[in-house]
Amino acid sequence: MSQISIKLRLIIILSLILVTSFVVSSVINYRVSRESIRREVLTSSLPLTSENIYSEIHTDLLKPINVSSLMANDTFLRDWSLAGEHNSELLERYLQRIQNKYGFFAAFFVSNITKNYFYPKGILKQISSDDEHDVWFFDFVKSGQEYALDVDTNEAADNKLTIFINYRLEDTKGNLLGVTGVGLEMNQMTKLLKRYQRKYDRKIYMVDEYGQIQVHINKTLIHTNAPALWQHLGTKVDEVLTPAKIPDNLNLIETVATYCFLSNIYLNLIGFYWLNRTKQVFYPLHVAT
Repeated sequence: MSQISIKLRLIIILSLILVTSFVVSSVINYRVSRESIRREVLTSSLPLTSENIYSEIHTDLLKPINVSSLMANDTFLRDWSLAGEHNSELLERYLQRIQNKYGFFAAFFVSNITKNYFYPKGILKQISSDDEHDVWFFDFVKSGQEYALDVDTNEAADNKLTIFINYRLEDTKGNLLGVTGVGLEMNQMTKLLKRYQRKYDRKIYMVDEYGQIQVHINKTLIHTNAPALWQHLGTKVDEVLTPAKIPDNLNLIETVATYCFLSNIYLNLIGFYWLNRTKQVFYPLHVAT
């Protein structure tokens, strides 16, 4: 009995040693593999994908911005305004041509002199600082910016959500004549985001410097701070957007709470941040210290 007992003990001890060795080896391999994947995502996969998405967004937004810039530097528009804004049919045909030629959802000119809002079908309205819907004009003029993007409803098209590119029109002495530009329907931009998300298997949003969502595939979240979104990301607005606004600089963040990676780039072209989030991984990733 004593020999059997000794053999049994040896078998149990050897079994425990083997099991312990296997567990330790598995844990080590797991941690090594996990860190390797983490490093690959942070140093290669995520930056490369982020740069590709950034390049596509930049290209898609460059066209409307360039066209708005051309309108703001068009001698016809400047001369027509300086001549007293007579014969509005000329301006209507001009805006119609811009809209049709480039396929934009909207084309407009708002006079700083008469405060008339012109669009391809005539005069939409006379803007007023007392009208909440017209605050964008006075805020933009006050900002002194050459151009800016503004997400707003389009009163000329059944109040559909639109991304407007507002550009200053000035005379040769720098006096403001008005604001001109084009508009992209939000549906068009959300289709682009959906295409990016399918192509790169990422979640993508655009937010302003305050964390307020400006472009999202879920249009009900636009113009909201969507705290639930930031909670889901496992981070806070300040943690993502606090880094200096270095134009077109990639910033990578590891969100421990949700085990995913988040990158953001400040798009100097439009003054928005775009956020690119990876899918949640199946294991916790800890920030290296």
